[in-house]
Amino acid sequence: MNVLMCFDVDGVLDSSSKGVIIAQQLKELEERGVIVVIVSPSPNFPRGRNNVSMFPRICDKSRADNLIDAVIWCQKQGLDPILKLYISDNGDYSEAMKAGFTYIDR
Repeated sequence: MNVLMCFDVDGVLDSSSKGVIIAQQLKELEERGVIVVIVSPSPNFPRGRNNVSMFPRICDKSRADNLIDAVIWCQKQGLDPILKLYISDNGDYSEAMKAGFTYIDR
């Protein structure tokens, strides 16, 4: 079963202010087969070597469209996520619902 977890950045990830989830935890999710995608345009996303994002970033549209595009990106990788989770602190439940995601408040 493919699980897709999409993340907001500010207030959620520790690379931003008040974030609680550290990049290492996201790496551990990936090691367990979870697909991790950043869907926030925030410049505070987790960075690895050469200042490049540690995770795929899809962030150039509305939040709902970014979530939908994350699913399309997965499908292009040969993965079809059955469980789609969106982790945020924005309260944007309707955006998650429009895209077919379950909203999780950090």
